[in-house]
Parts: sequence; C-alpha cells; structure tokens
Amino acid sequence: MVDRYISLGVSIRFFVSLGMAIIIINITQSVIRDLQLKLWEQTITDSLTGAFNRRNMELRLAEAIEASRRRAAVASILMMDLDHFKKINDTLGHEAGDRVLKGFVALVNRRARRLDILFRAGGEEFVLLLPDTTAPDAVKLAEALRMGVGRAGLLDDRPVTVSIGVAGLDPSDSIDSWLKNADTALYSAKKSGRNRVAAAPSSIDNQAQ
Repeated sequence: MVDRYISLGVSIRFFVSLGMAIIIINITQSVIRDLQLKLWEQTITDSLTGAFNRRNMELRLAEAIEASRRRAAVASILMMDLDHFKKINDTLGHEAGDRVLKGFVALVNRRARRLDILFRAGGEEFVLLLPDTTAPDAVKLAEALRMGVGRAGLLDDRPVTVSIGVAGLDPSDSIDSWLKNADTALYSAKKSGRNRVAAAPSSIDNQAQ
C-alpha cells in the first residue's frame, strides 16, 4: 500500500527503516532477557561458588516437604561442613579459602546426580538435597563424598576434609526441624573427631523400614 501512494525511493527507505527497527527491537529484547536471566541467577545463587543460596534452599526444601505429604515421596539432606576451615583462612589467607570452597562445590557437583541440588547455607557449610533418596542410601553417598574430598587435594600443602550430617525427611518435618536434625547429626560427626558421617537416628529408623 505504501508503494501505491509514494515514490519507489521513499518506499525503499521506509522498508529499510522498518526492517532496521525490527532488528533493533529483537536485539533489545534479547539483551533484556539475558539481563533478566542473570539477575534471577544472582538472586538464587552464591556469587563465589555458584551453589544455590539459602533463600533458594528454603524454597526447594519446602517443595520436598510438600511432595512428601502429597505423594509420600522420600528425600534426604546432607549438611556438610569443611573441617578447620577457619585455620585455612587464618594461616593461608582468604584467597586460599575461596579456592577450597570453589573446589569443594565443583567436586560435589561432579559426584552428585542430576536431580541433587547443592546449596551454600553460609560460610563453609553446605546442604545437599537428595530427592527420592532414603536416609540409608544418603549415608552411602555421604561416605563417598567424604572420601572423595579427602582424596581431592583441594590444597597442595595440607589435607582438606569434611564432616557430614544426614537427615531423612519425615512427613511431619518442617524446614526448621529437618535442618535441625541434619545439624544435630553434623555436630555428632564433628564431636566424634571430624572427617566423619553421622545420621540422625530417627531418620535411619523411619526410612529403613
């Protein structure tokens, strides 16, 4: 229709301008989508290690609890604490500490299954959510991770080890009680000498049946 009312030269300039506008709009939309994705990732991940953050952890744990109540889905968590991490920071500096944290997260992600989700709960403490996993099976995975960390050589001049507390999900659990059970088990592992795995007794009793 434009071509019928204006000259050919003007028509060409019109369509070229329209085409350029469409291209620019598409580029702008693509940039905005990328920025939105990066912003979203920043709100749910830890900037140093790339693990999911505590805010996202609470959402995922709530989903697991809801799945347990609706369809009797099982799940477990591993609460992991790097042993004597403060000494690493104090003697070797925070840069070395950061390397250990990044190396630990990379190791766990390599060994974890696709459906497992790793969170940084704070400092040197991490939580690994294991969907569709009973507490006895979670203990086996925790032992494999513990041995893997000890052999990984995360620092050249000293060994790095991890203590792990295991808690299976009970349908009556809240987020706080589930995490508390795992934390209690972690405390038991550390109290018994560190570089150990301990499970919440109620988790093993309930899920081994």
